[in-house]
Amino acid sequence: MSEPGNPKAQMHRLLPAMHGVKKQHLPTKICPACQRPFAWRKKWERDWENVKFCSERCKRSAKP
Repeated sequence: MSEPGNPKAQMHRLLPAMHGVKKQHLPTKICPACQRPFAWRKKWERDWENVKFCSERCKRSAKP
């Protein structure tokens, strides 16, 4: 079981519970490169505030 002082367990409790949420109810953003909306993904769970682009391709194309 998780310990009260375990930082990973604390992080898990602080993250929003997205399990069992339908895709239409997930948070979305607009990609500045392609201007298309994209939805929250599990792999962005810890860093959603900093995610700007929908894909690596858009991220590469936006660089000067």
